[in-house]
Amino acid sequence: MSLTNKTILITRSEDQADDFIELIESRGGKAILFPTIKITDPDDWQECDRAIKALNSFDGIIFTSRNSVEKFIERMNSKNIPLSALRSMLFFAVGEKTKSTIEKHNLKCFSVPETYTAENLADNIKTIGVKNKKFLFPRGNLGRDVIIDKLSGYGAEVKSVVVYKTERAIPENLHSIEAELLEGKIDVVTFTSPSTVKNFFSLFSENTKVQFTKQTIFAVIGKVTAEVLRKFGIEPAVIAKPSTIEGMVEGMERNLSA
Repeated sequence: MSLTNKTILITRSEDQADDFIELIESRGGKAILFPTIKITDPDDWQECDRAIKALNSFDGIIFTSRNSVEKFIERMNSKNIPLSALRSMLFFAVGEKTKSTIEKHNLKCFSVPETYTAENLADNIKTIGVKNKKFLFPRGNLGRDVIIDKLSGYGAEVKSVVVYKTERAIPENLHSIEAELLEGKIDVVTFTSPSTVKNFFSLFSENTKVQFTKQTIFAVIGKVTAEVLRKFGIEPAVIAKPSTIEGMVEGMERNLSA
């Protein structure tokens, strides 16, 4: 199986697209970057800075994205707090990509759920015994409250701090991509988060959407993103298993060769 002669649209942020582009091109496909989101710093860092000063009060840190790891550690570095302050803590990651980002900083990840969702991560953390334990949860401004709600229900305290914002982006190639979508030149549109779905469809008129969705297939990274796509009246042709870009590429190959 391969993606030879297939054109794949990538809607994730520009600074996170390189590995996805490389993977598609390694399978013979043509990847086009069409970033519908951008990652920026939070409006202020006060809550995060207070949490950093109180690191020794937490039993563990929970990360649900690579962005949350990188932005949190960048902030620690900017405050001249050595990563050695984190060595004794438990780290929990939603998936292998997040885990590898944690371990890149020579920090040991305690646990990754078998299925890469916030729900499964919360249940996974529960197995260590969380009653009366306190967790730090650095996350984006659009993150769901599943982790907080579930762990709080299990008797834990979760301190959530925003370490990055996901904002709408208007791609520079909007008009050329709109034309290619209408002409049927884009084989697959990929979505790696709910925000990429919402922002993608906000860029086009209703008439345009009706036309190109008839001739384009859509691939999503997981069940949560799939549910958002369905709200636009579209059933994803590919739901990645596992919920990674590798899983998405493999799913596209199976779908396009069927």
